[in-house]
Amino acid sequence: MRNQFFENGFSALEVFQNDVLEQMLRSGALTEMPIVNEVDLILEAELTSKDNVVKFTMVQGASNDRKTEFKITKNDLFCMSHGLLGVMKYKRDGNSDYPVSPLATYADKAIFAGVKGGKEVDAIRSIWDGFLSFRTSRTERLADFHTRNFMLAPQRQFSDGVEASYGVTHEERGYYKFAQCHILSGGSTNKIELALPDMNDRSLLVGGFNDKGVAIVGEYNVVRLQLKGHVAIDAATAYDNWLKKA
Repeated sequence: MRNQFFENGFSALEVFQNDVLEQMLRSGALTEMPIVNEVDLILEAELTSKDNVVKFTMVQGASNDRKTEFKITKNDLFCMSHGLLGVMKYKRDGNSDYPVSPLATYADKAIFAGVKGGKEVDAIRSIWDGFLSFRTSRTERLADFHTRNFMLAPQRQFSDGVEASYGVTHEERGYYKFAQCHILSGGSTNKIELALPDMNDRSLLVGGFNDKGVAIVGEYNVVRLQLKGHVAIDAATAYDNWLKKA
């Protein structure tokens, strides 16, 4: 089986169906073609001052699942074609947890205006100066991918409550198209990690203070990874077994 590269103008769906699912069907790993849906996964992680590695989970059921996330199940097979990396502000108010800023695809000083010894916006800039990795069991799916590839300043920046203006294509809205279709099985052990550069004061990443250094109760920063692609429903086990026999 050749790598799932976007060769000869094939779309992500055609690559997924022709290079993976059709071969599984011919080999007998699948008895019928599964339902394939286009999806946009939303993975989130609260930024903390404890570690320079941010960890995401892709499969439903993790203890730290957030209500604003959208994940696959352990039975699903996901073909990832595009990725977007951004940061947004949330507020925790009792049992409610909700966004209070738009998703920023670059270090926007109008959104990250906090000052506490240093500038919040300088710390947030490190999100797009790190490395993103996807590992399935012992296999590297995406190794040390520099997050600068995800950074995009909109055509019109956020200002005075006016939303930022992006283009209409995936790429103009901040999505990076990967060179190949990365296959991720919900039934496997998937590790998605964002390694950030070292910094003197990691507390600036957390947020929760304004441009005067005054604390904003309940407010914090969340890094969001949005993954665009296609999911084959209930095909993970068949795929995992097929790989073992290949």
